[in-house]
Amino acid sequence: MNTIVKKKDTILDNDNIILLCEKKKDFLNYNFSKKELTYIKKEWDTDKKIIKINQYNRFVFIVIYSKNQADKNLEYIRNLGNKAQELCQDITTVTIVNTNESKSITLAMAEGMALAN
Repeated sequence: MNTIVKKKDTILDNDNIILLCEKKKDFLNYNFSKKELTYIKKEWDTDKKIIKINQYNRFVFIVIYSKNQADKNLEYIRNLGNKAQELCQDITTVTIVNTNESKSITLAMAEGMALAN
């Protein structure tokens, strides 16, 4: 499989996305249904670092990270990218969105996914 990384300015309704979130409120602006929000909030409180949502026309992966750990070591984010890649194996394209707009964290996620491919 080829890995291509490019900047994208818009997200379409059928784009598979990875939301990089540090806090619970970070995913609230992405039009999840009430059932999806309930599921996300429940899963957030477990030890899961990646929450997968099937919205029928796309997949949404919420990747939960600790900013303190990410600031100390970007390898932590690369490892999350590796795990996300495992979940995305049957998906041809995915858009990474960092809700906090940290370029280094977004790039580390893309690197982890590319290295896992």
